[in-house]
Amino acid sequence: YYDLASVAGRLLPGPITTGDIWCLESWENRAAVLAVRGRDLVTTLTRRLADHGRDLHPERLYSVATTSWIARHEARDKIGLVEQEQVGPLVRDLTIRYLDRVGFEQLG
Repeated sequence: YYDLASVAGRLLPGPITTGDIWCLESWENRAAVLAVRGRDLVTTLTRRLADHGRDLHPERLYSVATTSWIARHEARDKIGLVEQEQVGPLVRDLTIRYLDRVGFEQLG
């Protein structure tokens, strides 16, 4: 879960650099994975499951990736009742690693 309005910067046409990605996510948020039971997911997320042809299982533990800020401040409202939380690397570092692997040209 990532609110697009949270993106701090914007990409301009042309070549994209690592520094451009740093500017996009300059809040220094870490990635967080939250475990939430199906019965405790917010309606927005249960709709997304249905939109993708997935059945909701009330007792199943679902993993929801988000930012550490959302995990600390808005998880209950945006995701649901969290049973477990794991915080990892910075979102921007993960994004750069991903783009290094698939290629920055995929952004165009």
